[in-house]
Amino acid sequence: MRDLDYEGVKGVKNSIFRVLRDPIIHLLLKSSNLTPIQFETMLIDVIGRMNQEKILSYEEKRKMRSKPVSRGAFIRTLNQARERVRRAIYTILLINYLGILDSSFFEDYQQLFERLREYLRDVEESERTKIILRRVEHEIKTRIDALIQSL
Repeated sequence: MRDLDYEGVKGVKNSIFRVLRDPIIHLLLKSSNLTPIQFETMLIDVIGRMNQEKILSYEEKRKMRSKPVSRGAFIRTLNQARERVRRAIYTILLINYLGILDSSFFEDYQQLFERLREYLRDVEESERTKIILRRVEHEIKTRIDALIQSL
C-alpha cells in the first residue's frame, strides 16, 4: 500500500476492526440479508471513501478484507451487497406504498434506532455487556415480530 502511509492504513484498518467487533453489529448482521463478507466489503468501501488523508483505490481496499481477494472479487462482492441493500429499500417502499406500513412504522423504528445508540453507550460504559446485549436482542426481535404480525 504505497499510496497511503502506514499510519493511514492502520487507522482505516482499526476503524474497520472496531466496527466488525461491535456486538450489536453481530446481532443485527445475523438477521440481515447481507453476508458477513458482503458487510465487511461494504464497510471497507464506505470507510475507504471517508478516509480524510486519501480516498482508497479498490486495489487498496481489497487488501483490507479479512482474507484479501482479487480486485474483481472485491468489486463483485461490493456490488452484491449494494444490490441487497437496494432490494431491501425497495421492499420497504413497496409495502409502504400498499399501505401495509404506515408512517408510524418509521417513527417506531426511529425510536428503535435511538435505543440502539443508547445501548451502544451502555455497552461501552458497562461491565454487564452480555446482559445488555440480550436485552437489545429481545427488544429488536419483539419489535420486528410485532411488525411482521401486523403485515
